[in-house]
Amino acid sequence: MVTELFSANRAVTTVSSGGTDAPSGGTQETWTVASSTGFPAVSTGVSQFHIADAASSSASEIIAVTNVSGTTWTVTRGAESTTPVTHTAGFTIYQVVTTGFLGALPTSGTLAGSLAVGGALSTTPVTLTDGATIAVNAALSDVFRVTLGGNRTLANPTNPTDGQSITFEAIQDATGSRTLSYGTAYSFPAAVPQPVLSTAAGSHDFIGFIYDTTQSLWCCTGYVSAGNAGLVTIAQGGTGQVTQQAAINALTGSQVAGEYLRSNGTNAALSTIQGGDLPTATLPVDHGLLAWTYEIDAAGSGFQLIAGTVYLSKIPIRTALTATYLWFSTTAAGTGTSTGSYVGLYNSGGTLLTGSSDLGAGITAANHQVTLTTPQALSAGTFVWASIVTNQATAQPAVRSTYTYSGAITQNLNLTAANYRIAVNGVSQTSLPGTITPASNTNTGANPLWFGIS
Repeated sequence: MVTELFSANRAVTTVSSGGTDAPSGGTQETWTVASSTGFPAVSTGVSQFHIADAASSSASEIIAVTNVSGTTWTVTRGAESTTPVTHTAGFTIYQVVTTGFLGALPTSGTLAGSLAVGGALSTTPVTLTDGATIAVNAALSDVFRVTLGGNRTLANPTNPTDGQSITFEAIQDATGSRTLSYGTAYSFPAAVPQPVLSTAAGSHDFIGFIYDTTQSLWCCTGYVSAGNAGLVTIAQGGTGQVTQQAAINALTGSQVAGEYLRSNGTNAALSTIQGGDLPTATLPVDHGLLAWTYEIDAAGSGFQLIAGTVYLSKIPIRTALTATYLWFSTTAAGTGTSTGSYVGLYNSGGTLLTGSSDLGAGITAANHQVTLTTPQALSAGTFVWASIVTNQATAQPAVRSTYTYSGAITQNLNLTAANYRIAVNGVSQTSLPGTITPASNTNTGANPLWFGIS
């Protein structure tokens, strides 16, 4: 195949010798020209270009130049079925583009090898016709745009080519919240699940696919929502979610308050704090408990309670649990008949969630596991106050604590009364009140009593 060459726009020269006759079409001649500047350097059997006489009276003939050697040209007269004519001596010629050349250009096909582009290479988007089912002809473009006027289905593209990549731009109309379903030839791998479109009116979403002829499927390669704050790009390994928070939630799995992302040595998953995560600390679980006020080793002293005083000690609830028993320990027993001795749990709002029956005269110097009247479900990230009030006729028990005297300036550092770790909230009480006012908590007489929940 002979290649048509071009090297300059409208290259022009004059013919010094040759061309003044009118031979039969197809006759090969040797011409001498004034200059070959601007014309391609063609060679026989490999390349060529075409010329014509600048004079309109002789422009009907097209001449093929098949070889250039300096200013000596080999030409073929009457090219492309034109009729040779007599040209005036010294006539001017210029290079032309012929219908034969243009007609031989391919309108489609495959490029063998590489293509280097020195500038922008763009595809003109084709606007699709909106409807209940949106038709797509893959032969028309690689980029398609449609404004959704309702909940739509994207039909399987016709005329696909193996390896062809296409991108759909789905635009929400003025109503918004339109959904897009897909034909059976669309495939969404696990790493790129079917996207959920943006809902805002006028928002734009882009969905990409590549065609695999071995499966007869358009495989989704990615999804991005443009021009909307808080939205994230989803590509390989993405979640298919629209918002950043939804993507995080999808990656972490089911949500449980108080859990954190933890590796088990093989996979990362949400988990509660494990004993081995804090190897230097003693945790409630080490004693078969679910929560406590503080590490039991610190409760080395005994604090003697004052009759009728309601004592509070905060227990943080790190993970969701159900409180069935409340534990405390005494270093000295209470003596005498009880006229109202109880333990219980208050929530942060001051409501008594559950309590105990009267402890009676059995508050001995020992560890005490007290059954709560109603098992209480407690949510992670909250806290409760463990509470005790005693009314022993002769002497009140001494409950284990970090020290023997009252006052809670350090334990309540930087806390408001409604959030005190330890407090007194009521005196001269014969039972635990059904409600207390947390803002009325006081340091006076308070002590960091130890309690545990199981």
